[in-house]
Amino acid sequence: MRISEHLLVKVRAVYGGTYMLNKPECKVEFDANGKAFGVTSEGETAKCKKVVCDLSYLPDKVKKVGKVARAICIMSHPIPESQRPVILTQFRCTRGYLA
Repeated sequence: MRISEHLLVKVRAVYGGTYMLNKPECKVEFDANGKAFGVTSEGETAKCKKVVCDLSYLPDKVKKVGKVARAICIMSHPIPESQRPVILTQFRCTRGYLA
């Protein structure tokens, strides 16, 4: 497990969630309205109100609508205090790449 998975296991344990480990071929089950109601593995279904999973479990439910670019910006000045998010567009950043 990765560190983020360990954290999720602990958070779910504290708040009453269930984490399914080492289960082959998990399938998310949906009702007639398209709402997830459980996860099936090895012929058993764990019923639930919400399913939190990686998108790789739901390839037919995922639709690409755009792209997200992330960067670490080292600036020569502080960012002014603001109640709004700071958006740095590609045109405002001098983009350099390390080889």
